Amino acid sequence: MELRIIEEEKKIKEDLTEIFQKIQQHTETIPTTTKEQVEKLSLLRSDIYEDLNQLQHISLILEVAKLLQKEFPEINNWRWHPKQTSKPDEADLTGFNDKKIIISSEVTTSQNPVGTIDSRMKKTLESLSTKRGKRFYFVLTKSMYDRAKTKIRNNNWDIIPRQI
Repeated sequence: MELRIIEEEKKIKEDLTEIFQKIQQHTETIPTTTKEQVEKLSLLRSDIYEDLNQLQHISLILEVAKLLQKEFPEINNWRWHPKQTSKPDEADLTGFNDKKIIISSEVTTSQNPVGTIDSRMKKTLESLSTKRGKRFYFVLTKSMYDRAKTKIRNNNWDIIPRQI
């Protein structure tokens, strides 16, 4: 899907406002019993969980696209896949010069490389290593950056990890 950064930034602002309104609605009143509080949290989680994950991911991809556009001004077309995990032929964000792939980037908002997150990181990096162009893996935290660096070095992958 083609990425139009300005339009998507407007849309993400609207979507973020919506999610905060949902949170506000769920927390207008605080139940008094533990049971009611847990039920309220369960409802909140079911109402916002997927959006919460997706909005963070989309926002970070947009930030990465703007950063890479400055670094690689020859990119004249972006394709993105904000609602998926890595696929063999498509990165979260791919930068083109006409039809030539210049950059393939994966982005994660995960905070700590433990358990499932660590396993997913390895699969994502392995998939990214097969993609064309200069390859980047963007993370938010130092612990994710350090873990990605180790996995990349141990597997001799040509991927540049970046912490934002």
